[in-house]
Amino acid sequence: MTATPVAPSSARGIAVPSTTSSPWPVRDMAGTALALIVGFTACFVALSMNGGLRLEGWDVFYDYVAGQMVLAGHGAQLYAPGVYHHFMVVHDHVNASGEEVYPPIVALCAALPALLPYHAAYFVFLGYDCILLAVALSLLLQYASVTGRALFWMRLAAVISAPVMVALVQGQLSITLLTAVVLGMVCLLRGQDLRAGLALGILFIAPEYVVPFGLLLLLQRRWRALGGMAAIAAFVLLIPSLALRPGIYGSYARALQAATHYSAAVGGFNPIVNWSIAGVVQSFWPSHSINLADVALTLAVLAAFVIWLRRPRPLDIAMGLAVIVALLTSQHALIHSLSLALVPAAVIWRRRRLIPGARAELVTAYLAMTPGFLLSLMAPLHLPTVGLLALGTGVYTAGERHSNDD
Repeated sequence: MTATPVAPSSARGIAVPSTTSSPWPVRDMAGTALALIVGFTACFVALSMNGGLRLEGWDVFYDYVAGQMVLAGHGAQLYAPGVYHHFMVVHDHVNASGEEVYPPIVALCAALPALLPYHAAYFVFLGYDCILLAVALSLLLQYASVTGRALFWMRLAAVISAPVMVALVQGQLSITLLTAVVLGMVCLLRGQDLRAGLALGILFIAPEYVVPFGLLLLLQRRWRALGGMAAIAAFVLLIPSLALRPGIYGSYARALQAATHYSAAVGGFNPIVNWSIAGVVQSFWPSHSINLADVALTLAVLAAFVIWLRRPRPLDIAMGLAVIVALLTSQHALIHSLSLALVPAAVIWRRRRLIPGARAELVTAYLAMTPGFLLSLMAPLHLPTVGLLALGTGVYTAGERHSNDD
């Protein structure tokens, strides 16, 4: 039995952001700006005290260098061993390790800010992410029907959380992915399936997240949304092949394969800081080859998600669980990746009457992903993964209780 399409949630009594009024009014923007000022002040002060305030050492620098390669006419060699590292050294980052591991479309997009000196480009990246975060938070808080004092505190808590702050300060693409998922969910709830698919198609810049959302749209027969995703996927594949060289994605695939052999010394590739199933498994059973336990658990989670989707599920709940599944089954879910967890957190708040102990689950997840993240850097506790599981439990409970009520 295949799930039947669910009616737009506005017809089912679920509040969604209005299509007529501005989704990010002045008060929302001011509140987000205040929260960002608080967060950035604390973060930059802490980095200065620890000697870590060197912009060239942060992840956005890798994208900047990739953009510089495109501008210099070396985009075709983006994944050539040694060439990328040479450009890193040219730009005074002599301790660089590893190669580019983002799709070539990211390098093309980074070429525009790469026209600027790096420090100026960094703040362009930062401003772009702050605007996207303000939009995503505004839409999420409206969807969740957060009002009064809770609105201030939830916005502040979201902005100063470890996942969001790390994503912003390091210039990660996670804020772009978060905004894509939020826009996709809101458009699905409004019945605007094609727009939802176009938004979700942005996830192809991090293709490991695509599968759960594709399964959701397929099992709920959202054909227009799938068509929108396919259109963006074609764009992501075609443009770099034309602009750089045919076969660039073959080089990208080989770069990803090489990345599976990176040592723990390469930033971001230590399993202790990977909060997905892969990170947990590799922490206890280190291996430089494909880990069968990792593969088995990943496939089991995806299979369980498919089985769960075979019954009709409200779109917001299904989207919340898709985010959890995407993060757990990703091979590389770092702390900034968990900024996407704002989506299931909003779902839990909106559906809290269906979830016994919903507030406790949200608090547990927050503590696990912020102070728990710092603790997990000292010992392989994987507390952020526990936070993901707490959110997943809440969303799953909401889905089951809603189905039983129907």
